[in-house]
Amino acid sequence: MPAAGTSNYAHSVPFVLVQTDGEAVQSAPLEGSEWRVQELDGKKVVEGVVSTLAFSEGGVVSGSGGCNRFRGSVKINGTAMKFSPLATTMMACEEEKSRQEAHFHAALEKTASYSLQDGQLKLIDATGNAVARLEKL
Repeated sequence: MPAAGTSNYAHSVPFVLVQTDGEAVQSAPLEGSEWRVQELDGKKVVEGVVSTLAFSEGGVVSGSGGCNRFRGSVKINGTAMKFSPLATTMMACEEEKSRQEAHFHAALEKTASYSLQDGQLKLIDATGNAVARLEKL
C-alpha cells in the first residue's frame, strides 16, 4: 500500500514539447494532413502539374509526384523529419511531369527537418535550406 499522500499512478504528458530558440512549443502534428507542392528549391512548380504529400497514421506517407503515385514512411521527432525510400508506380510521363516528379522525390530524400507556419509546410535539408514549400489541401 502506498504511503499517505502518494499514488501508484504514473503521470503522462499528452504531447511532446520541443525547445526552439529558448521557447517551448508543442510540436504540430502532421498525421491526417495532405499538402500540395508550391515550390521546389525556391522555384514555382510547373503549372498544371500537381505533386502532393499526405501523412497518415503510423508514419505512413503517400501522394503523387505529378504523374506517378508513391508510398513510404516518415520518422518525425520534434521538427526532425526523415523519409524512407519510396515505392512508386512506373507510368510513362510527359517530360515536364517527370522532371518535377524527380525533383520532388529528391527533395523528400534530402529532407532533414520541417517547419509549419501560416498553413505552409516547409521541408528543410541538413544545411537549413528549404527544399520544398507545400500548402495544406
